[in-house]
Amino acid sequence: MELLFKIDSAILFFFNISISNPVLDFLMPIITNAGALFPVVLIAGLISIYFAREQKLYYTFSFLVSMYFSQIASHQLKVFFNRPRPATSLDWVNVIGSYLYDRSFPSGHATAAFAMGIFFSMKFPRYKAFFISLAVLVAISRMYLGVHYPSDVIAGALTGSTITFLCVTAIDRLAMFRKKSADSQ
Repeated sequence: MELLFKIDSAILFFFNISISNPVLDFLMPIITNAGALFPVVLIAGLISIYFAREQKLYYTFSFLVSMYFSQIASHQLKVFFNRPRPATSLDWVNVIGSYLYDRSFPSGHATAAFAMGIFFSMKFPRYKAFFISLAVLVAISRMYLGVHYPSDVIAGALTGSTITFLCVTAIDRLAMFRKKSADSQ
């Protein structure tokens, strides 16, 4: 565990201290909010309208189920691991924005960003690099802002990605099965 903490601290130092500058101090809070609740709800509403027009409303259901279960998992893991935020353990951390006192592992923002990134990558594979890049930017922003260790954002990325992949795959298969059943009648 001590080795992991040293690696976490060294990587965090790079993102939080070494590359710190006024431009990123302005941009990173904006980027980090892409993984917050309001953008997720807004995106859900917009994709509902889009997919309703395409007669693929189950995509919206798939998105909402993925986001719901990934956030539930993230919250439960936070309760289980109860890891403090970096600024409570490291005196050199530069927290930009609100100082957070709640649990750190895994990152809920990274979980949400990767859940969205994987969902949109699965539905629009042509733009996969773009969607994953946005998720990575959100994860990096959490370290830059001093509110998460690298292992927090990696765990969030894995949580959001895995749960979304499983949910989308299961719902897509169920939709195909229902369509085949309806077509055969």
